[in-house]
Amino acid sequence: MNAATPPTLAEAFDHPDRVADLPLTGLIVLLAQAATVTARATAALAVKNDAPQPTPTTPELITVAEAMKITGMTARWFYSRAGRKQFRFIKKLSPRTVRVDKAAFAQWLAAQ
Repeated sequence: MNAATPPTLAEAFDHPDRVADLPLTGLIVLLAQAATVTARATAALAVKNDAPQPTPTTPELITVAEAMKITGMTARWFYSRAGRKQFRFIKKLSPRTVRVDKAAFAQWLAAQ
């Protein structure tokens, strides 16, 4: 890299220790080149993103009656705990409708 001609990105990559010695115009040219490459690489990545996207899974919700059969707990136990952060597996869908996330409930039961 010399002061007369602006450096290329390849030259800056080969000699990163010399970048600080560049004049202001050389730094501006180098940054413009880097911005162009970054923008093009970002656009190419967005187009070529072949990575499988995670599919959201809908939890299997069971009724309070079904959860009662599994555990022997009362309906009052489930309804009184609906909406509490401690029991995230109990879903309050409306004031009178409560469901239980079956998988999360099974994990909670296993931990007890």
